[in-house]
Amino acid sequence: MRPMLNIHASVRPTPSPSLSSRRQFLTVAAKAMAGKERFEVAVKGLPKDGAKSSFEGKLGDCPFTHRVLLTLEEKQIPYVKHYVNTHDKPEWLSEAHPEKKVPAVKDLNSNKWIADSAAIVDYIEDEIPEPPLGKTGDSKNVGEGLFPAFVSYLQSFDKAEEKEKRSYLRTKLQEIDTFLQSHKPYIHGKSVGPNDLELAPKLHHVQLVTKQFKVRQQAVDAGSGVRSEVSRLLRWCPISPPSML
Repeated sequence: MRPMLNIHASVRPTPSPSLSSRRQFLTVAAKAMAGKERFEVAVKGLPKDGAKSSFEGKLGDCPFTHRVLLTLEEKQIPYVKHYVNTHDKPEWLSEAHPEKKVPAVKDLNSNKWIADSAAIVDYIEDEIPEPPLGKTGDSKNVGEGLFPAFVSYLQSFDKAEEKEKRSYLRTKLQEIDTFLQSHKPYIHGKSVGPNDLELAPKLHHVQLVTKQFKVRQQAVDAGSGVRSEVSRLLRWCPISPPSML
């Protein structure tokens, strides 16, 4: 099995070139290019508004937002984040999407807003093709059925139904595992692609939410099988989880 890459700082190996090192580069570059950011990004998170919350000014757990941010960082594109409290959305967000959905990206060259993570990453690829990552649908979407299976499992409460949904979710995770065993270091070869940047945040989200709602809140260890399966897949995944971006 491949070693874990950038899943937790305490077990981080020394990869060549990692998203972590690219983040450091981007931080320095962004300071040097103050006022030259190409995009503004509305992301799930708690704004710094004096609420004195431990979550203030931190990125929320949203795999779709994470996918967009990872794409921008992989391409080393300067940007600025705007944290959006999804329980109290600002009025200005309606300019991007009538339902004020995040993520949403504003191209500062054209003042155009783009919503929906797939549309956003494709737009970025069209506008800034180097380094190339590819676009949604360019290749087989590994893990395509993961999220529907996960949501179905999460919403099941009847014991018999939950067992069935958990089994189906594990089947989807095992399909990903089987694929990863014959492809390395990334899903489609030697270079990171859009499928990697989409799948890694979803796996991270499945792990966190399963722990929160299917393990901690139940006396029985209903979610542990799925959680351990996801943990194993994250060790394969060569993409740093985006929760600390």
